Amino acid sequence: EQAVKEKLSQFVKELRKNNIICLPMTAGTCNKCAVCTCPDAPCRFPEEAFISMEAYGLIVSDVCTAAGVKYNYGPRTITFTTCVLF
Repeated sequence: EQAVKEKLSQFVKELRKNNIICLPMTAGTCNKCAVCTCPDAPCRFPEEAFISMEAYGLIVSDVCTAAGVKYNYGPRTITFTTCVLF
């Protein structure tokens, strides 16, 4: 999971460096900070935090189907899905 988030982070940095406005979403919870400030205080790194697709109300399996991306890779597999909205 961490490797996927690192690749997404690199991709988003390149987009933003080129002034491309985007909303990156990832699998699972944000793990930017060892201790999250939410809900007691605002996020310390809102430009670096990745919120889960589910938190935005997306059904990941439906998004994968609509995009033509395989969702289930069989037993004993884990798939980490990310997306970027432009």
